[in-house]
Amino acid sequence: MTHFTLVVQLLLAALGAQDWPEPRRLLAYHPADEWVAGNFFADEPSELAASSLAIVQVWNDRLHCLLPDKARVRVQVRVQAGRTLEAEVVSILHCSAVQVRLPAKLPSGTHEITVLYDNAKLESGEVRIVRSYFGVLKPVGDAAGTRMKLTGAASGGSVISLFGTGLGDVSREEIRGELDGTPLALLDMEREDSGAGLDVLRFRLPAQLTVEGCYVPMAVRVAGKWSDILPVAVSPSGGACRHPLGLPPQQMEILDSGRSIGLASVQLTSTGQRGWSRYSAAMTLAGLDLVAEAAFERHAEGCRTLPPNRPRAYPVMLDGGTVSVRGPGGVLPPEDSVQGALPPGAYVVQTTGGLDVPPFSVQVRIPEPPRPAQRVRRLANDDLSIEWDGAKYEEGEVFTVSAFDGREPGFICKAPARAGIMTIPARAERIGRVAVAVERSKQHPQLFPLLMSNGARFQGIMDYSLSEDFSIFVQPGGQP
Repeated sequence: MTHFTLVVQLLLAALGAQDWPEPRRLLAYHPADEWVAGNFFADEPSELAASSLAIVQVWNDRLHCLLPDKARVRVQVRVQAGRTLEAEVVSILHCSAVQVRLPAKLPSGTHEITVLYDNAKLESGEVRIVRSYFGVLKPVGDAAGTRMKLTGAASGGSVISLFGTGLGDVSREEIRGELDGTPLALLDMEREDSGAGLDVLRFRLPAQLTVEGCYVPMAVRVAGKWSDILPVAVSPSGGACRHPLGLPPQQMEILDSGRSIGLASVQLTSTGQRGWSRYSAAMTLAGLDLVAEAAFERHAEGCRTLPPNRPRAYPVMLDGGTVSVRGPGGVLPPEDSVQGALPPGAYVVQTTGGLDVPPFSVQVRIPEPPRPAQRVRRLANDDLSIEWDGAKYEEGEVFTVSAFDGREPGFICKAPARAGIMTIPARAERIGRVAVAVERSKQHPQLFPLLMSNGARFQGIMDYSLSEDFSIFVQPGGQP
């Protein structure tokens, strides 16, 4: 489940009675931060770095197509000293958004950015220029920058490349890469002061790898800011990686070639006694990115800032008939959602079968929902300690805490559920009232085999996600 979406929904429900400001008519944001395009309630301008790529989006209810012709669009930035600098228009993304490359000599600070069409002002807004804001724009590549393949995974000592924008004026010492929590050696960095606005970071993997898999999580921290969490295919001996969905090399080759395979996803989600419980069973034809989204192994123990909630690709749906779910209290309503939490016990998900996929059933046992932390305290170094009864959880379960306070991107922290304790670094927690979602889920989903009507084999995944929400108050120098 998407923690960012969950906690935003919780926050909006809690603050729904407030008066929200009017949607901003112009928003300039990092191309890796697609989610901010809908972030109407933010009253602060987005952060960007000089020389970086940016997306400038304009709203106007009266016009359907504001920017139809790139040659007639200009974007200017007026700095505090009164000077006006021209941004390079790279492309028209759609009728209300353009991609630009910001001027290299933009000073730090909050400036006015203006979109002109036929030299007439269309709309203005604000943008905050910072020294560095690196965001990854492409999947992880090999030493030459070519996208890594599932059947050509990185091995010990391999070089991997990250392409992004917004690196800015930083030193090598301010760049930190991690593979599943293990530090990576930075080989070189290429900062684009002209041209496409792309920056390149190259890292070398440790000679002796302690992790393997098709979606080992990697993150980069530049000038104190973490990038999105990215999947890297890693295998100690190279060749095909170990796929968490049990895909054989033949199916991974299909994905590497740009074609699709069958994938079924059965999900039971409960958002607590005051929320809703939902169930779904989707049969799709999925390509490389959609399979990665479904199979991305959860990152290691620790905390990360919430990654951007990027727009999802839409899969080709397969006809598997209608879905029904029977639980401890009988058959769930056909509306696919019920009020309140799912009671613990055995659940059977069945389909009637359709043109593409014959009938099937799969069973899963749902445990008790997570309980709010029994103890939350601030440590001497300002870290936040959260404790719970680990004995009530099963081996292989993950305890997740995610938070969002309406002003900052928020954070997500994970720990083995049986450990019973989690420490949120002071850099991750937010001072003030924080809406917190606690989730109980499996480290790896349950797998089951399926057949299409034409006899082709494909994989199914069965997963559950149980969450509860509460609020904590953290005051400077005080206890929560």
